[in-house]
Amino acid sequence: MEFNISQGQSVPRTEAETIITYDPYLKKWFIYTDHGPHARKWEDKIIPSDDVTSRKVYHEDSGKLIAIEGEIEGSVSVQAPRKLTEEQKEQAAKRLLKNVHGIES
Repeated sequence: MEFNISQGQSVPRTEAETIITYDPYLKKWFIYTDHGPHARKWEDKIIPSDDVTSRKVYHEDSGKLIAIEGEIEGSVSVQAPRKLTEEQKEQAAKRLLKNVHGIES
């Protein structure tokens, strides 16, 4: 199975969508998105599938990936944002200064 490759135009931002679904019978995750940034983020995580349409759509003028549909390889995990105490935030800021800018405080 291979991806169906086509060209097209971007949808308006107010109409763009990303849908991730899980099929408990197949025990597989699937994605459809016509939001360019999401398509590019997920592109290397999808594989062609016999169970669902597998396609990639590129913008006809710029050549950028603007939509994908296919099976997600592996699983999907959604995590809540980490809640840091003020002390943890200060320690993280110090590590950032040291590791990125070489500044010891």
